[in-house]
Amino acid sequence: MAQQYAGTEREVAYYADILCITPKYLSQVSRTITGLPASQWIQFYASFELVSLLNDTTKTLTEVSDLMHFENVSHFSRYVKKTLGKEQTVTVWWTAVTAFLIILKSLLNREDN
Repeated sequence: MAQQYAGTEREVAYYADILCITPKYLSQVSRTITGLPASQWIQFYASFELVSLLNDTTKTLTEVSDLMHFENVSHFSRYVKKTLGKEQTVTVWWTAVTAFLIILKSLLNREDN
């Protein structure tokens, strides 16, 4: 679910409401199963969507900000700096995310078999 909505919904409470559970319980279950709280998964998928949109050279920052439902470009810019880090480039982040997804997918496939 976070994978589908994280680009526009970045609060644990949103997903908890959909599941009819509390945000705290959602984070506890997420941490128990994956070792990470729900907020980190949401941030991960939001970052993935963010990098994907930023790599699209046909979109302006204002358009990306609007697509991700930020109040204004200033809030969006602060979120980008906080999420991606001041020193980290989009290319480095994208490479790291891609590698993580490949590793995660192989681990999940291994557990299914």
